Amino acid sequence: MRPSAPPRPYVLGVGGLAPRKGFDLLIDALAAAGVDLDLVLAGDGPERAALATRAAAHGLGARVHFEGHVERTALASLVRGGRGGRDPLALRGLLARLARAMQAGAPIVASALPVFPPELRDGETGLLVPVGDVAALAGALRTLATDPERARALGTAARAAARAFPTWDEVTAHVLAEYASVVG
Repeated sequence: MRPSAPPRPYVLGVGGLAPRKGFDLLIDALAAAGVDLDLVLAGDGPERAALATRAAAHGLGARVHFEGHVERTALASLVRGGRGGRDPLALRGLLARLARAMQAGAPIVASALPVFPPELRDGETGLLVPVGDVAALAGALRTLATDPERARALGTAARAAARAFPTWDEVTAHVLAEYASVVG
């Protein structure tokens, strides 16, 4: 089944539902934010049942959507807002997926990690929060939910910044050139 975006604003979380991925904190932050947002989790894993229990304990059971494994085209649809759905308000996930989301113009909320591209700048192309800080994450979600103009501006800036990302052809050419220099 192809996932579709919920009818109201949502946060999209992408990745394996495993310990230490932070989806438990995302559910806690959504509850603490006190705004009308859904959470769509695209991915599966051993923590799915625990996350569903956590969402229910916060009274969010109907607002957290577990999509399971989502194929690339369906994921792109969720990043863009799906069929007739709302645009995702924020996206959290792995580095490559964040880069694709920036290219699609989605506003990003992410933990401030050094592995993210320098184009992801706090307050300019996304909102970065300290690792594990539920209150800061809730604040970022609240900001985007209550200020749609800011969310749009961050998404637009993210798309513009993502133009600096190398294309796959450029990456391939670089790797091949490095390989040729080593092999001789």
